[in-house]
Amino acid sequence: MCVEGRSERMSGSMGPAVSFCAALILTLGCAVYADPAASEPGLLTRTGNELMIDGKPFRAVGVNKFDLLRQFVMGGEEREKAERAIEQIAAAGFRVVRIAGCMFYPKEMNAWAGEDYWKRIDDMFAALRKAGLKAIPCLVWNTYLFPDIAHETLREMLTNRDSKSRQYVDFYISQFVERYKNEPSVLFWELWSELNLGADLESARPYGFYHLNVPAEGAPPVRVRTDNYSTDQMIPFLRELAQLVRSIDSKHLISSGHSIPRPSAQHLRLAGTKGDWTMDSPAEAEIYLRDIHPDPIDIISIHIYNFYDDNIRFGNTDKDSAVILRQFKQMADRIGKPIIIGEAGGQAFDDPNGGVPKFSRSVIEEAVAADYPLIIWWMASVGDELRFELNKTPQLNRLLLDAERRLKARAATRREKTEGKP
Repeated sequence: MCVEGRSERMSGSMGPAVSFCAALILTLGCAVYADPAASEPGLLTRTGNELMIDGKPFRAVGVNKFDLLRQFVMGGEEREKAERAIEQIAAAGFRVVRIAGCMFYPKEMNAWAGEDYWKRIDDMFAALRKAGLKAIPCLVWNTYLFPDIAHETLREMLTNRDSKSRQYVDFYISQFVERYKNEPSVLFWELWSELNLGADLESARPYGFYHLNVPAEGAPPVRVRTDNYSTDQMIPFLRELAQLVRSIDSKHLISSGHSIPRPSAQHLRLAGTKGDWTMDSPAEAEIYLRDIHPDPIDIISIHIYNFYDDNIRFGNTDKDSAVILRQFKQMADRIGKPIIIGEAGGQAFDDPNGGVPKFSRSVIEEAVAADYPLIIWWMASVGDELRFELNKTPQLNRLLLDAERRLKARAATRREKTEGKP
C-alpha cells in the first residue's frame, strides 16, 4: 500500500544470512530465464491511450499479492502460503496479479547473494504460468530498501548515479528484467511503488522522520533530512530507470507504480522546502500527473483509497465517493497515455458480515463508467495489510469480476461500432 504512512511492517527471518557483498560476484552470471516448453502469448501493447492485446482492447480486474515473491524466496511454510494464494486467485476467476519484484527489508535481501534466490523466483513464475495468471512485477517496493543496504540516503540514490544505492538499484533491475524479459506470465513492468508520495515533504519534516526504520531488519533507527527528496529529483531518476528497462526489454510496457497524486502535489512541488498545502486545481493536478510519467514510461498508474481523504478534491466532499476517478481518466486521455488503478480498496474485511463498503463500491462503479482498462484490488484491510483470503470475500470477488465482464463488453461493443459491424 502507500509508501508514506501506509506501508506494511513486516518481520520474519530469511534463515541463515549470506554475506551480502558476495551478491555482486555470485549473480553476475544470472542467465535469461524462459521455460523452453512455454509458448509466448500475445503481448500487451499500447496504441495512444489504449491498451491492446492481440489487436483487441485489453480489459481486466486483478488483485494485489505483493509478498508473493518474498514468500517463495523464504521457502517452507511461507512458500506453501504463496502456492495456496496462487490457487485461490485462479480458482476465484482472476487472471492478473500485481507483486513486488524484490524483498522488503535489507536483511531479507541477503538472499540475493546466491543463485538459489533466482531459482526460487523461477519457481514462482512457473507456478503463475501453470495457473494461467499474468503478473505485474513492481521492481522495487520499499523505497528505502537499496539506500538502507548501502547505508546512504534516498536523495543520494535519486541524484547520484555513482552512489552505491543507485548502482544496487540498476544492477538488481537489470538482472531481473534480463532474466524474465521472455517470461510469458509477465504482463508489464512496474518501476517503483508509490515513489511520488514521498516527494516534497521536507517542510513537514525538516530534521528527519520515522518510516520503515526497523533496525532488526537492517534499516537505520531514524530517517534523516536528506531522506527527503523533491518531485524534480524523482522525475529524471524514474526516466533513467525506464530507459534502463527499455534498453533490456523492448517488448513489455512500463508503468510508474505511482499512487494518485497528493491533493496538494503541484503546490508542494513548486514551493520547494517552504511547503504549500493549497489544494491543486484539476489543471494543476494534470500537469503533475503528466510530469511524473515521463517517456519512456507507457502507463500512468494511480492508487486510490479514502484513508487520508485523498478523494476529497475537485468539488467532491463525500468520503465514500470515488467520483474523482472520472477526472483522472480524462487527464490521462489528454496526456495520451493509458491509465490504470494499481491499488484500490483496502476494505476487504472491514464489514464483519462480508459486505462491500460504500467507497469500494464507488471505486468499482466509477472505474467501470470511466473505462479504466485495468483495476487491481488490494484484498486486505488497514491494520491487516498482509491478509489474503479470497475464499472469505465472495461478495467483493463477484463485484470485481462483474466489473471486468462489463469493461470487456463495453470495449467489444465500442470496437464493433468503430469497425462498422452490425
